[in-house]
Amino acid sequence: MKNPDKDFESISPILFCDISKQYLLAAQIIWNSEFSGKNPFFWNKPMILRPLSQLLGVAIEASLKGLISSRGDKPPKTHCISKLFQDLADTKLEAAINLKLRGMVLPEEVAINNPNLDNEELKKLYRQLKTHIELLDLVYSRPFVSRYPILGVHSMPDVPALIIIAEEFQNRLDIEKSNWVPNQT
Repeated sequence: MKNPDKDFESISPILFCDISKQYLLAAQIIWNSEFSGKNPFFWNKPMILRPLSQLLGVAIEASLKGLISSRGDKPPKTHCISKLFQDLADTKLEAAINLKLRGMVLPEEVAINNPNLDNEELKKLYRQLKTHIELLDLVYSRPFVSRYPILGVHSMPDVPALIIIAEEFQNRLDIEKSNWVPNQT
């Protein structure tokens, strides 16, 4: 027999919010203890590619699903952050996050690895939410590079940008979950 509470719990923005907070906290702890303030030359890059990308991916995925749910829709069963953000369709939230990302400094490594792009255009792209979501999807969504040993060269997400993004999604979800009324159908 199917548990009648299962579907209710699985779309609760309150539960998504708790999941998001815990994964974001774990990512922040790792980032602050292992990377923040250290020369990028000495960073353990596989830790960024695998555990940190996975933690931030789950934090952002849970926040987006919680936001979708708090607005009365059932979140899609996908791990694709781009798809979830597209389904959320919140241009005000996107603009607010882009404003926060405006202060981000383009890492030298990004400029070096993209010699065919004009530096100003690269800075503009780097300071957009969609860019960071797409980079995260390259490792977090299929083929799940952050979870499985997939051969080849992989683009690494920018952890400080993803932390800003996850915090903003989390802040919005904290506000919206308080207004959520579960459907009693």
